[in-house]
Amino acid sequence: MTAIKKIFIFLFVFIWIFSGHAPIQQKIREAQAAVNWTECRTEGGETAIPASQSSANVTLATAISDVSQAFLLVDSSGNSGVSGGNDHMVSGYIANITTLTFERGGAVATAAYVTYSLVECFNDEFEVQRGEITISAGSSSNSYGGLAVVDTNRSMVVVSARTADTAAAEDDSLTTGELTDSTTILAERDISASTAATYMRYEVIEFSAGSGVSIQTNEVSLASGSANVTDTITPVAPSRTWLYCSWGAAFVGLRQSAVGCELTATDTVIFYRHATGTYTNRIRYYVVEFPQNGVVVQRSSTTHSGTGSDGVRYDKDITIPNAISATTKAFLFVTNTTQGTGAAFPRNKWIEQFTSTTNMRLSNWRANTSNANANIYWQVIEFPQPPAFDQSAYRWFENNNATQIGTAMTASQDATTTLASAGQQFRLRILMHVGTSDLPSSGENFKLQYVDKGMGTCAVPSGGTPSVYTDVTTGTTIAFNDNATPADGDALTASSTDPTHSGHTIVNQTYEEANNFLNSQGTIQGGQDGKWDFALIDNSAPVGTTYCFRIVESDGTELSSYSVYPEITTAASASVSCSVSATTTSFGTLSAGGISTATNVTSTMTCGSAAGCTLTVQDSGGSGNPGLWNASASDIILSETATLSAGTEGYGIQAATSSGGSGGLLAISPVYAKSGNDVGGLSTTPLVLASSTAAITDREVIVAHKAAISPITASGSYADTITYSCVGN
Repeated sequence: MTAIKKIFIFLFVFIWIFSGHAPIQQKIREAQAAVNWTECRTEGGETAIPASQSSANVTLATAISDVSQAFLLVDSSGNSGVSGGNDHMVSGYIANITTLTFERGGAVATAAYVTYSLVECFNDEFEVQRGEITISAGSSSNSYGGLAVVDTNRSMVVVSARTADTAAAEDDSLTTGELTDSTTILAERDISASTAATYMRYEVIEFSAGSGVSIQTNEVSLASGSANVTDTITPVAPSRTWLYCSWGAAFVGLRQSAVGCELTATDTVIFYRHATGTYTNRIRYYVVEFPQNGVVVQRSSTTHSGTGSDGVRYDKDITIPNAISATTKAFLFVTNTTQGTGAAFPRNKWIEQFTSTTNMRLSNWRANTSNANANIYWQVIEFPQPPAFDQSAYRWFENNNATQIGTAMTASQDATTTLASAGQQFRLRILMHVGTSDLPSSGENFKLQYVDKGMGTCAVPSGGTPSVYTDVTTGTTIAFNDNATPADGDALTASSTDPTHSGHTIVNQTYEEANNFLNSQGTIQGGQDGKWDFALIDNSAPVGTTYCFRIVESDGTELSSYSVYPEITTAASASVSCSVSATTTSFGTLSAGGISTATNVTSTMTCGSAAGCTLTVQDSGGSGNPGLWNASASDIILSETATLSAGTEGYGIQAATSSGGSGGLLAISPVYAKSGNDVGGLSTTPLVLASSTAAITDREVIVAHKAAISPITASGSYADTITYSCVGN
């Protein structure tokens, strides 16, 4: 008996999208910044070593981060009640990160007054070694040879000293410090007959090779019969040069122990006493020239004439010609000469401090009579304030394998845009405005960050992934893109379509494929903008997601302000569309004497994904197996890859493409690229039927369904449901 079987095939098309981008190796880049003097700070003030005490501590308002990056300047004075050397000559040192300690040799019934300036920097501008050297009674010098190796051409020695001498004198504790080689410091005083020891606190300050600082040092003698001595130096820029000096005295006396130091010209330093006499002074000086666009030095001299009551504190206020930005960004260095030959010490000494950004105050306790006359030589050494940075403008561009950008992606600057496709490469050119202070070339390290703004704004993102600003790397969802030709850090090539900012001068900087980055192409002056070019890529970011970008300093510190935030949205789901020529097809009546073919069904597919798309096939079958299912008889004609023959049960499909459509080509899976009576078996899980590796438009897959029965196949109606799905790659 011939079995009559009617076969109905139902085709359902489901569309879903998956897009991705292969991960790329992360590139690590070290950006080397020049020393940035804007990070330095100062802390100054006045204290007293109380009556009947030999020391005093000061607790700093701001703790020191690293004591090897800080040094201390000390001056002391008082009235004639502390005329003994052990009473008014004071040494000071950094005891720990929060404490300064000041010491004198005795504990008399009168206080000694001290002013101090602590200088701390944070970017390896210099490194400090400190300690104490004792010059024993009867000796004029001592040395210490245990320093860590320093470059003597980049080093200076700052000193302060106290003495055990109870006599009214200063000469045995007026000391100098000198580096005799890379590991040895020599401490000297000019009197050897003293029966008392001197204790010299020293700080060896070695400026780093990248600091831009140059040092000159020499020792001169202010000889008997002279009121001054001149020395010639290699020319310097006085507006950024600090002259530090210390000296010895071989004779007791107010004028004999007071020396003034002054840089009078680019190549000249002069050292003064009040008058000529039969006494000498040995002077060690250091000329410290800071780099351009960094530290600023103001200097001048003034005179003082006796007035007021002797022995009573006298404050002399001096207006600073150019106001300093903050008292925590500057320090004072003051020397002076004085009239008088007696031993009413320490009335030849002044202490100094800032009282405001426009005023310095000098104080001493010797005011009456003409014997109080003095010449005072002052220097204000000021560190620059960090410039204020503003993220000021941006524009999106197509990528280009060069330091030039491609076509602008927006009609104007500071406008958001949407990527055209998943995995797209693109460029961001961004401006950063520099405030009133200059940013020296390679003066600061920066990095680029991004955030998914989620339900918030670029300024206050909320709920995205990442939900907070995160450093861009080569592995983040929006990643740095490694173009083949330009190298990270190359100078960018400007374009007429680049962003601008309020007519300001734009200083072109670099092309960037990695964090961190610098202004390595030149100084950005206050009021100008720097421009950088970032190569970026959508690195498997979710579709339709908006990301914001910002520049921060390399330690994560935000810029002073953000006038704009670059904002870009990833491409929407790639367009995929499928259609079929029929949703049912039929074998009609099958016979064991032949092989039946149902009417062909054509699937037409279009996808916009640059990675192409895939057509899959999945069979419903019956009883958990693929095939034609007879529900009433609980019988199945299994679907397997095979060559069909009449009289033997079998079922499968063949697939081929047509010449229709455009774009990429569809490739048929080898399982289904069959002809004749060969068929590919179906599966209850999705199998690839055809795929492309590029976008396609109206490409066709023609599917033929074939079946065969045997003489003993159960009669009845057989049916199958086949699902074809097209997805973006």
